[in-house]
Amino acid sequence: MKQFFKFFTASCLGTIAALALLILIFSGIGGIMASQAGDIASDSILELDLSKAIPEKTNNVAREQYDFDTEEYPGLRTIKRTLAHAATDSKIKGIVLRTQSTQIGQATLHEIVQSLEAFKESGKFIYAYEDFYTQSAYLLATTADSIFLNPNGMIDLKGFGTLIPFYKPLMDKLGVKFDIYYAGKFKSATEPYRRTSMSEPNKQQTKQFLGEMFDEFGAVIQR
Repeated sequence: MKQFFKFFTASCLGTIAALALLILIFSGIGGIMASQAGDIASDSILELDLSKAIPEKTNNVAREQYDFDTEEYPGLRTIKRTLAHAATDSKIKGIVLRTQSTQIGQATLHEIVQSLEAFKESGKFIYAYEDFYTQSAYLLATTADSIFLNPNGMIDLKGFGTLIPFYKPLMDKLGVKFDIYYAGKFKSATEPYRRTSMSEPNKQQTKQFLGEMFDEFGAVIQR
């Protein structure tokens, strides 16, 4: 019986020791990986790539059913938090903007512009470089202290406009009719199905919001 308890105790102690050793090993590996992923060297520069689609929430983008691309799409909230943190992180000395072919809507665009301007208040620099600037990309770049363009590149500024297709002539030829209900002069959503051109009220309201977008664009790039 004494021999049994002796071996039983030894087995339990061996099992406990093995488990403790495994826990220490995995903890060490986890700590090394976390430190490698999270460590930021002194005098680092944050490269901010705004050339991709930016959803409200990270990775909240439509993907094809068999899309094996694992590329991440940081959301607007994540980008704003990152910029706010970078402004107070002593290891981050500045930002390099990459904005070519940006796929950002106007509301998101101006949210990021405000965050970049808030970052500059920390006294840190922002540089922008591209081979080609679209209008939206250039708007983002104007928040930088210096904008660099490839000598063979170009800036495409074309203002604001809209293109509205009208389907009524085609539908008339095909014999397709629509039951359309609307009320008031400024109800333009159904115009492509009931008219062959823009109504005057629609031209008026479209000119109004495009003009405001242009004024806001001008105000940002002149700051």
